[in-house]
Amino acid sequence: MKPIYTPGDLVSLLTGTPYEAIAGTARPVTLKGHTYQDLFRIGSDESGYYAVKLRPADKRHVNESIRCLDSISDPEHLIATYSTVLVKDDTTILVSEWVEGSQPFQDSRGTLPEFFRRLAAFNQHNPSNGPFTSMYADGHYFKTLTGLVNAEIDYHLGFFDVQEYRSIVVEAMQPLKRGLACITFEDTNPGNMFVTIDGRYVLIDTEWLHPGLNLHQFDHMNYLRFREPKWYDITDEAEACYSAYFSELGIGANEANAQIRAFELLAVLRANTYWHFFGMERMCRETPRRIGRVLAHEEFVHD
Repeated sequence: MKPIYTPGDLVSLLTGTPYEAIAGTARPVTLKGHTYQDLFRIGSDESGYYAVKLRPADKRHVNESIRCLDSISDPEHLIATYSTVLVKDDTTILVSEWVEGSQPFQDSRGTLPEFFRRLAAFNQHNPSNGPFTSMYADGHYFKTLTGLVNAEIDYHLGFFDVQEYRSIVVEAMQPLKRGLACITFEDTNPGNMFVTIDGRYVLIDTEWLHPGLNLHQFDHMNYLRFREPKWYDITDEAEACYSAYFSELGIGANEANAQIRAFELLAVLRANTYWHFFGMERMCRETPRRIGRVLAHEEFVHD
């Protein structure tokens, strides 16, 4: 569980920092009815406004993201950076300028494909030699992209026992290995996207920025509507986002469809593993049907 912080905790943490004078203005951030207990807005019209995120200092993926921010090539300034990174009382304090603008979960969903086009360009500018990881890798790192992909496939197949599908699924997931080894922004969802008031496209909340597989950035795609659409999902716009992404990479429809199908299968197996751990056997029985739908779907994008 994430630690719970109060505005008073933030005042204490910011004492002796350049933000001490405005620490008392701290207010927890609320998004879609959820109040974050580790994210605050501080500042005033005079001082300017800042977002302050608090994380335990021993979180490897957060430290990895900070290292990536220091080294990425980002000519379009797509990825939001931190103004200040501090460590105090075993807490990493991440301060960034407060972003104002519209977000695609509100009234600008038509901008989603452009975010993915720009994300593809960012990935191309930032190849990586690893070691590679994922949000779903439980803190494990792998020397090669193939090692990361094989480990995840093997893990999830351990909870999927429909034998007639296993070999077909394994074969159909091999195109994952043809994805890009690059710096990935794995938590790509509409809540982390901003079109600023001056028209810039910005991705915020970078703690899952790391060397990984570009296809993992499709985690919030809901192309086949297997999930009841939520505000953080990409459903109606999924095909346009897939098309914009692969077009920017210069990958034709046949190969794009193979890679998308492979990721869609991975998403089904991830869900199956989740259901298994929470004893949702009725949902697990849904997995073969979903796999059949993915395998039967001929084209996710078109020429």
